[in-house]
Amino acid sequence: PLISNRIRVADHQATALVRKRYPNGKVLSVRLIQSKGPPVYRVKTLSSEGVVKHVFVDGNSGDVFE
Repeated sequence: PLISNRIRVADHQATALVRKRYPNGKVLSVRLIQSKGPPVYRVKTLSSEGVVKHVFVDGNSGDVFE
C-alpha cells in the first residue's frame, strides 16, 4: 500500500462524525471501503423514522457525505 493511502480517521472517529451530523440517527455499522481512491468509510445509519441510509466518511479528511 502507498503511504498516501494511509487512513487518518479511525472507524470510531467516523462514527462520531456521523453521529454529530445526524444526532437523531443510530449507527448500525461502519465498514472501510478500500479502493483505488482515498479510503472511505461506509456508515449504515437508522433514522428516528426507521429509514436505513448509507452515509460516507472520507478516511483522510473526515468529510461526511451521502
